[in-house]
This record gives sequence, C-alpha cells and structure tokens, in this order.
Amino acid sequence: MLNFEKVQDYNKRYNSNKENLIIEEEITQKGLYEACISKDLENSIKSDYDIELPETSLYDQKDSLSCWIIAALDFIKRNVTQNMNIKNNNFNLSVNYIQFFHRLEKMNYLYEIVIHENIDTKKVNQSELVDKYIGIFGTFDSITEIIEKYGIVPELIMPMTINNYNNPYIVDKILKEKIRKDILEILKIKENKGNLEELKNKLVEENYIVLSKIFGNPPIIFNYNYEDNDGNSINLENISPIEFSKKYITVNLKDYILIKNDNLKPFYKTYEVEDTISSIYNQNIKYLNLPIEYMKELCIKQLQDGLPVWFGCDFKTVSGTYDNYSGILDKNLYDYKKFLGIEILSKEEKVKFNDITYQHSMLIEGVKLENSKPITWKVKNSYGEKYNRKGYFAMTDSYFNDFVMMIQINKKYLNNECLEVL
Repeated sequence: MLNFEKVQDYNKRYNSNKENLIIEEEITQKGLYEACISKDLENSIKSDYDIELPETSLYDQKDSLSCWIIAALDFIKRNVTQNMNIKNNNFNLSVNYIQFFHRLEKMNYLYEIVIHENIDTKKVNQSELVDKYIGIFGTFDSITEIIEKYGIVPELIMPMTINNYNNPYIVDKILKEKIRKDILEILKIKENKGNLEELKNKLVEENYIVLSKIFGNPPIIFNYNYEDNDGNSINLENISPIEFSKKYITVNLKDYILIKNDNLKPFYKTYEVEDTISSIYNQNIKYLNLPIEYMKELCIKQLQDGLPVWFGCDFKTVSGTYDNYSGILDKNLYDYKKFLGIEILSKEEKVKFNDITYQHSMLIEGVKLENSKPITWKVKNSYGEKYNRKGYFAMTDSYFNDFVMMIQINKKYLNNECLEVL
C-alpha cells in the first residue's frame, strides 16, 4: 500500500542521486520539451533533398484545426495556378469555403442517420451520437466530394474569419446544442409519423443560416480579377464556384486513392473506412492496405512526377508543440529515456492500446535518398513561416515508419496486384 513512509523512502533515494537534481532543475527551468530535446539529432538532420518540389505560399492555420484542408488545397493549388498561368507563391484557395460545406454536410448526414436508421432512443446516448458525427475533421476524400458538389473559390473571395481561427470547439459546442434539439424534434415527428423530409429541409436551412452568420455566406457567383504571368489582365465575371473549379482544376481528384498501413490486416486488400471523419457523404469510403515500404515507393514515384503527397499522421506524441522550432519529426527527437527513464511506445504497442490516431495532415514535397532508399522527407506544415524550419519539417524515415498512417496516391502508380483489388 502506498503511504507516507514509502514516499519518504522515494524522496531519500531521489535526493541521493545528484543526476536527478540536475535534470529536475533543467526541466523545471527550461520546460520539458526544450530540456529533453536531443541536440545531437537536432544538429544531424539537414534540409537537403534529392527530389524537391518548388515551394508555394505558406498558410497559417492558427487554431482552426484545418490542416487536412490546407494540405489538400496546397496539392490542388499547383494544378489551379498552372491553369491560371500565375505564380503559386502568392495565391491560395479558400479554406473557409470547404469548412463551411463540410460542416453543413456532416449535420445533414446525421439527420439522415436519425431519420432512416432504426435507433432505439432508450439505448443510444444522443449526446454521444452528436459528438461522433459533428466536428471539423476530415480527409482528402471529403474535400474531393465537396469540390465536386459545391466547387471552390479563391481565398480572397471567402477568407478565413476570426471564428475559423479561434478555437473551433466553441463553434462546435453551439452547433451541437442545436443539433441535439433537432434530433429530439426528428424523433418526435418520426414517432408521430409526420413529414420527416420537410422537417429535415427546414433544419438544414436553419443550419445554413447559422453557419453563414458565423463564417460568412458562401458566394453563389463571384467576380475575380488577376494578372497572369504573361501580363494579361484576366477578368472572371459572374462565375460560380463550380464553374471556377471545372475551369481550373483539370486533375482528376478521384484518381487519388486513400492508402493505409495496418499491420493487423492482410495487405493488398481494400477495407471500408471505419471512422466517421471520411464517410460522411452517404458513401462508403475505402482504403487500400499496403506495407509501409511500398507506401514509400509510391510517394517517391509521385514526387518524381512533380506532385506532392497528402498524408495523415499521429503527430503530437513525438512532435512536441506545434511551434517545434527544431523542424524535425523523429521518434527520438525528445530523449525521454535519458532524462526521465521513459521509452515511448513502438507502433505495434501503440496499436495494442489503440493509441495511434490520425491527428494531423501535411504535404510531402521532397525526399533525401541513399542507395535509392528514403532517409529524410521534406514536409510542408500549415503553421506559417515562423515555426519549424520556416514552415517545413525534415521528417526522418523512422518517423514515416511509426507515425504516418495514410497517404493519398494516384492509382496510376500502383502495381497490377493493387489495381485488381480496387
């Protein structure tokens, strides 16, 4: 049993070890991350790459939790600016526009579930149901569906607002209050066999109004003027977001498929995405499960063709804070074993505890190779130039092995074994 006498023994042994006292002073004065950072590793990782794509404008997401959107729009932007014949270092697509319709779609989808599925209200916790579906996170596939349905606009047409940049959980809290009341109303009408479709349309329109008041009303048509690289003045008048996307997005986004590495399932097979962040548009999103080494080969092939790679990873465990000034992603960046006697879980151990989760999305834009094998990856983050290595990470291959969870790759790079199961 733990008691004061045992604590006294711990205290005596702790104080008798001078190294403990030195480390204690360093950590309490500098902070955990700064004290535990591996200086040898920090100094050994260089930002030189054998394949390196031209850099584009950086975006600062602040507290918007929109990394997944920014990484995807950064990918799409290269195609858009090429077709617009403009430089891609001073142009962005609207994150706010995507966020708006992502939220609207998720709320609509939840209504559909409550209306059409046989939910026993005595057994299902309505609050948990709302928490499961209402939120800001998504994947590349989510954005593909939004652009197909609603198009896209330049950042200047629908810029981020203070409500995007501030803590989005505040907005979620307000929206969830409304959605919970809506569900109670749906269930009541459902029990009385009323007109559920009419009610749903009313509720979705209410949500549109609420979102417009918080984030701004999305444009139905807009004007946009710019000068191209040849000095021509281009005037787009009364163009819709869908017309804009069809005119300037010529890459087929649906050619890019979701690939994961799950050692608990057989490789070279497809599986349905089990979480709700992707499958929110009444369709079953699937992913291809592949060995991690083959995932890297596919990334290199796409980079060789001048195309970046969108990816999602488990981020916070070993990245430190978002302002990580070392600009390194490596599982040994913080030497907790040396300073605290703690070893972080391996990927296999994290899987056993269900402790590996998709937390952050970024874009791979380069790679350092040694004997044709990747050593370091150049990764574009979404927190602006003042953080990391002027907005970029040097991600070691060991980090890729343990923490990269998913990538988006054009299916043309896949071998026949993969293509046969798609």
